Amino acid sequence: MKAYMKVRSLTQKYIDDFLGYYINPKNRLMNSLLIGPGLPGGMMGSLMADLESNLESLNKWLSKNGKEEITLDDLLIKLFKEVAYVWPKIGNPPLVTPFSQYVKNLALMNVMQIERGKERWSVIADNIWDMILGRSGKLPGTLAPEIVQLIKEQGREFYNGNPQDLYPNRLDEFRAEMKKTTGIPGRTMKSCLSLPCIPNSTEPTSRALQKKLLKKIWPSERLRHKLKKLSLHRLKLRQTAQQAISNPGSW
Repeated sequence: MKAYMKVRSLTQKYIDDFLGYYINPKNRLMNSLLIGPGLPGGMMGSLMADLESNLESLNKWLSKNGKEEITLDDLLIKLFKEVAYVWPKIGNPPLVTPFSQYVKNLALMNVMQIERGKERWSVIADNIWDMILGRSGKLPGTLAPEIVQLIKEQGREFYNGNPQDLYPNRLDEFRAEMKKTTGIPGRTMKSCLSLPCIPNSTEPTSRALQKKLLKKIWPSERLRHKLKKLSLHRLKLRQTAQQAISNPGSW
């Protein structure tokens, strides 16, 4: 435990220095609220980002229609209540990636529709329908009657086969497509799989291109310097951790 605490004290400095570049500090205060709806803590960053963009759109609509605007905290609580309502209705899918995102997205869309005076379940994305209908595997729970009725009304059908059968092996096709679009064959499995996973993606052809892309992604020289400094300290931190594990008495 003493060795662990020593390593923890070393990592805390880098958490304090760099965490703010990636995570809204408010997320740490909100994480405990995820216990109620059961969403995983790792979703907090994307969840808050989604709420902020949807809140702006919703408040514009409310203002335009002469209604009182709501706060981010109001929308957050409405979302968590809706997640708790939605989850058992759609068969209690496991709240792990990507199903936790599906549940959150469905709950958020329900909230947005209800706030605009429309019906719950009026907008459901295709990937969520695939989960509900069994195209991602059998759900552990039972669908609510209102969901089953919605399936009938929309003429949708349940899938009872093996989900893997929906995705046949197309690796050779992806290799040919990469050669066609980049002029070079896909050298690795990862580069070939990027085609179906990331539309319009191509394999980087040179280190210079990678550096050019990184400069566009990273917003400032100061941030690039801090990230470079962090990477240099990672090796030292790893060595320190290994030393603590192999020789606890040294601490």
